[in-house]
Amino acid sequence: MKRSLLALLLLAGPALAQQAPPLTPEQAAIKAHVQFLASDALRGREAGTRDYDVAAEYVAARMLAIGLQPGANGGWFQPVKLTTYRPAEKAVWVLKRGGKDVPFAFGKDFVNEPVPSAPDFKAEGELVFAGYGIVYPQGKRDDYKGLDVRGKIVAILDGTPKGLPNEVNAHFGDDGQKARLAAARGAKAVLIVETIARAKDLSVEKFAPYYAYPRTGWAGPDGVANAVSPQAPVVGQVSQAGAAKLFEGARIRWSDVLAAQTRGSRMPTGPLTGTLAVASKTRLSTRDSHNVVGRIEGSDPALKAETVVLSAHLDHVGVGEPVKGDTIYNGAMDNAVGVSMLLEIAKTIQESGKRPRRSLLFAALTAEEKGADRLRLFRAFPDRA
Repeated sequence: MKRSLLALLLLAGPALAQQAPPLTPEQAAIKAHVQFLASDALRGREAGTRDYDVAAEYVAARMLAIGLQPGANGGWFQPVKLTTYRPAEKAVWVLKRGGKDVPFAFGKDFVNEPVPSAPDFKAEGELVFAGYGIVYPQGKRDDYKGLDVRGKIVAILDGTPKGLPNEVNAHFGDDGQKARLAAARGAKAVLIVETIARAKDLSVEKFAPYYAYPRTGWAGPDGVANAVSPQAPVVGQVSQAGAAKLFEGARIRWSDVLAAQTRGSRMPTGPLTGTLAVASKTRLSTRDSHNVVGRIEGSDPALKAETVVLSAHLDHVGVGEPVKGDTIYNGAMDNAVGVSMLLEIAKTIQESGKRPRRSLLFAALTAEEKGADRLRLFRAFPDRA
């Protein structure tokens, strides 16, 4: 019986294969790129590793074969110094009100964030709640209107309110961008307060065991880590339980803030009572990576100085927690496909024999995945692409 079934499958194999339409040359080329870049041999192409470097060498070799010019100061590789940072310890914060210390516990009331621009950061001051911390003149929104935050610690809600245009929502969805607004108004530190939605998604208490996961950004030539808001950094996340303590005795009530979130109504803002002393020690390390850059010079003497950039990120997240026994996060769709299409677009233009009027820059980028925010804890919460 087993032999008969095997024989049937062997006979049917060629017929089944013939049912699939043959790939076009363009499809085959893209599949070939993806097959290599997303292979287990490259172990997920994590930025700053040899696996990523092999992928970068492959892309540079393909750009050379296509006939592109090196696009990074005469070479294929644009250096990028990466800095990896994480909290060095669980911080101790002190909330004082009426001359007394109010219990404020790590893991329950708050979780400290690393501050890459200041590895031993400390601040103390009065507290001000600034809603979502957004200033958007075109939308006639200023969450700092009537507030004095100079020399104070600003508490702002995580995320964004409903109704913002997509691109505005994406911009202010970044905590660092909101911290810049606080810094511009003289604040010394920023707290991100857990919303109802955040508590359901990934609460401070659930996040606490993973608080020391590594983040990666970039560093300048001096090795100093870049920070969006070094003057008033985000120093931690505050839970709803912690927020209730911060709001005790204030004119605005935490219950009103929760109600405004639910209704989508105007968010109350204002000073809170007491002072808070915050601290965050950060451990840092640096490593080198690079973008891969190729160029097609424009044909128009008047326009070739203008450059159109086409890009896709070459890195993925490497090796992490197993999913069904597999620990390699191959990154085929994210974004070996994008890099493959980038190469094939360049090849098609070259083979056409018609250079565009403006110059084109083709960039396969490093460390896109390293720009992920605190929700993307791949090793803690695997989500394989």
